[in-house]
Amino acid sequence: SGIDSALFILAAISMWRDQGIARAVPAMALCTFVGKLVYEFTTGDMLFANADTTNGIPVQPLPISHLIGGMVGAMAGWIPAIKNKGPVKAAFPSLQSVV
Repeated sequence: SGIDSALFILAAISMWRDQGIARAVPAMALCTFVGKLVYEFTTGDMLFANADTTNGIPVQPLPISHLIGGMVGAMAGWIPAIKNKGPVKAAFPSLQSVV
């Protein structure tokens, strides 16, 4: 589920960065993901699955995997933006004339 979270956030950020798509859609997707994380961390239960058993197998909810997956997806979504500027120019905009 961490991989699913990473892909979901990567898709939302990719849509956000695309100028042709209304930014309301990815903004709602990101807000929904944050709401899901808040729910899972506060209740200790999964939102979209039964935590007691899944196909007869007991499952322990781990919302931290969704959080980490989302962070990885966010980093992967912003790497192309940083790469286009170059690592030095992105990290130190004042050095653009030097580099």
